Amino acid sequence: YAEPFGGRVTTLRQATVGSVNCAFAHLIAAVGPAKVADMAKRMGIKGTVPEYLSITLGTDAASPLEMPTVFNTLAADGVRHDPVFVRRVENFKGEVLFEEKSEGVRVMDPQVARTVTDMLEGTDSGGTGTRARIGRPQAGKTGTSENNGDAWFCGYTPDETACVWMGAPVGRISMNRVGSFSPVYGGTYPAIIWRAFMDPWLAGTPENQFPNADTSKWPAGKFISD
Repeated sequence: YAEPFGGRVTTLRQATVGSVNCAFAHLIAAVGPAKVADMAKRMGIKGTVPEYLSITLGTDAASPLEMPTVFNTLAADGVRHDPVFVRRVENFKGEVLFEEKSEGVRVMDPQVARTVTDMLEGTDSGGTGTRARIGRPQAGKTGTSENNGDAWFCGYTPDETACVWMGAPVGRISMNRVGSFSPVYGGTYPAIIWRAFMDPWLAGTPENQFPNADTSKWPAGKFISD
């Protein structure tokens, strides 16, 4: 893949770990914006996904409810589980009156989901999401919208998924100067908040492993350029 900063060449794995957005603009151009928008919808984005290259720069919005669904689809080996507000209802005797038992909808091949997870593990271990590290198997991605109006960290373990969004509920207001981080990116406060939430939430639970991707099914590399 040709990345246009000084003619440097990088891989999609490196671009993912380092949040090199222009690499994914080229990828969207190669794959086709319509296919990218379709996959976003299949993974859990309910709103309109515009079919243009700049969606990789955060020019369109997604909700803090939609994004955990998207990342949980990866954690669940490509099966989407739509969010529910009530999972279980019991009466005073402890008898179950209602329980949500959806098996989800497969929207992605398991090997694709495992490959993406394999790449996203690098974001936390040595990329833009190192402040989210919790010392167990995890994967995630930082995100920052145009002019630092939104900052995200979405991450997951083999068992739990959570997303942190930082921004103004009244609209996109630049966070170029907030606290000790100036400007705010997904790898700053959102990653720190994610870690502060997940550490106690997962305390005392088994450290399960992600299923390994079958690397023999990975296709040969393809060079993408202008």
